[in-house]
Amino acid sequence: MKHHQTVTSLLVGLVFTLCCGLVTAKAEMKAEFWPLDADIAELGGMEFSPTEEYAEPLVEARVVTPVVARGEAITDEATGMAFVAIGQGCFLMGNEKGYDDAKHVHKVCVDDFYMGQYEVTQEQWLAIADENPARFADNPNFPIEQVSWDDVQTYIEKLNQQSDGFYRLPTEAEWEYAARAGQDSLYSGGDEVDEVAWYDRNSDDTPHVVGGKQPNAFGLYDMSGNVGEWCTAF
Repeated sequence: MKHHQTVTSLLVGLVFTLCCGLVTAKAEMKAEFWPLDADIAELGGMEFSPTEEYAEPLVEARVVTPVVARGEAITDEATGMAFVAIGQGCFLMGNEKGYDDAKHVHKVCVDDFYMGQYEVTQEQWLAIADENPARFADNPNFPIEQVSWDDVQTYIEKLNQQSDGFYRLPTEAEWEYAARAGQDSLYSGGDEVDEVAWYDRNSDDTPHVVGGKQPNAFGLYDMSGNVGEWCTAF
């Protein structure tokens, strides 16, 4: 579990989930960028549920949709978002070193789904939405941020109207399964935080272009670090 915010992405499938990078900010999340503190950024899931009382943290979305052909990558024509097929499986969810509500380690199984390979960018957000609420709007390939859970639901509804897919935010279980990618590592993609994540010591207190660090074993980028990501409830 992480103490500060990370990056967002989209999942494609029967679910469109906006979750945070592998870093969960549980302490006074505000509408500003709080880079990840590497000392407490261990893999444990940085996802935000709509039931949790966060104003509008620096989070964005990652979308999900049903798997059409196992192992096949797809691209949404309306936004250009790329999706990676995530095969069904089981894993141990939770982290004994994490926050109280995530310490219970238990076995969880998920079905096949497609997940956004990258966090949703500001350009992809504006392909569907009317305004860009991002605080850091210097580059169209920066992740979208400063969006509430309700903002994401409106975005997904419009996205589904304009595309052939059925998108949603991922569940917390889907997000953590995808972030772990079958590996036992401190961060999503490895144990060396500088190789896989933007955080407080290397980010200059600003989000970065999506996909700038190494992906995890499923080919997903920024699941640790950068900005936070919304999820649905479990």
